[in-house]
Amino acid sequence: MEFARRIPEACEIDARRVLLLSGLVCAAMTRSTTAIAAPFDLAWSAPEGCPSRDAIVDATYAQLGEPRSDAAPELLVTGSVAKRGGGFTVTLSMTDAAGAPVGGREVPVDRPRCEDIFESTVLVLAMMIAVARPREATLPARPADQSEVSALPAAVAPPQQPAEAHKPTRPARPKTPETPRPRVFVGAAAIASRGLLPSTGVGVGVSASYMPNPLLLLGLDASFEQAVGDVHAGEGDVAFRLFRGGMRVGVSILRTKHIQVFPLIGASLGLIQNTPHGYEAHHYPLRSTFLVGPGALARVRLGSALFLDLSGAVEVVLVRDRFNALVNGANGALVSVHRPSALAGRVGLGLGFDFR
Repeated sequence: MEFARRIPEACEIDARRVLLLSGLVCAAMTRSTTAIAAPFDLAWSAPEGCPSRDAIVDATYAQLGEPRSDAAPELLVTGSVAKRGGGFTVTLSMTDAAGAPVGGREVPVDRPRCEDIFESTVLVLAMMIAVARPREATLPARPADQSEVSALPAAVAPPQQPAEAHKPTRPARPKTPETPRPRVFVGAAAIASRGLLPSTGVGVGVSASYMPNPLLLLGLDASFEQAVGDVHAGEGDVAFRLFRGGMRVGVSILRTKHIQVFPLIGASLGLIQNTPHGYEAHHYPLRSTFLVGPGALARVRLGSALFLDLSGAVEVVLVRDRFNALVNGANGALVSVHRPSALAGRVGLGLGFDFR
C-alpha cells in the first residue's frame, strides 16, 4: 500500500506514461507472487460518457490475470470521477470487508474526453488491489512478452457509463405479515318466524356486526314482524305484531374466497303487541318476552364489499305470557287468544355491506 501511495503524484509532462510503467511493474509483481484469490467490488460514480463500472471491473480482473468471481468480496473499492479544469480526476478509496481503510489514490488525467481515463484507472486499481492482498501462494512465472503488453486494457473500447452511479445491491428485507384489520358489516334482510306470534310472522330486520379478526363475529340485530292474519274470538278479532332486538356471538368454521360460515349463540328481547277489534282485551296490549338459543350465518361474497347473508336460529322462549279476551261484554266468557310456543324459529335473507 505504501508502494501505491509513493507513486509520483505530479507527472505534468506525461502522466499516462508513468501510470503505464507502474502498471507493468505491478503486473509483473502479481505474476511472480500471486495474491490469494480475493474478489473485490467496485462502487462507481461517473458522469455520462465515462467508462462503465463493468468495463472497469472486467479490465482490472484481466490485468490481475484472474477470472471474475461470484464469491463475497474481500476488498471494497469506491471510485468517483470529477471534472477538473481541462481534464478529469479519478478518486479511488479502498476498505477491507470489515470496513477498515486500506488505502486510496487520486489519478489526474489531462485529457478532454472522460473515456480517456480508462487505461490509467484500470492500471492504478489493479496495482492497489495487488499491493493490498496478502501474498501466500506462488505460481509459476509467465514471460511478459510483447503479446501480453499489447493485450493491456488500452486496446479495449470502454462502453459508455449510464448517468446513474452503480451501487452494490442489498438483499431485500423480508416483508412482515400484514395484520388483518377489523371489519364492520351492516345489512338489511327479509324475516320470517314461527312460534312467537299466533301465525307466521313476516317482516324486515337490520343488523350490524363487528369482526376484530377473521374468526370472531360480534353482532346486533333488530326486526319488526307482523302476524299473517288476525286471531278470531267470538264476534271480534285481534292483530299481533312483534318488535325484537338481540345480540349474537359467532366463530367462523368455514372461510373461503367466496363464502364464510358462522355458528352463532344469541339472546333476544321481544315486545308482542296486540290490537283487538270487536271486544275488550283482558290484558295489557304490550307484553315482553325473552329468548336464547343457537343459530347460524352464511355470508356469500357478491362483490368486493357486497355480501348475501343467510341466517337462521332456533330459540327457547323463556317468558310466555298468555293473551286473553273478554267476549260478549263484562259478563261474557274469558277466551284465551294466544300464548307463545316454548320454541321459536326464525330465518332471514338479505344483503350486507363491508365497511372495511
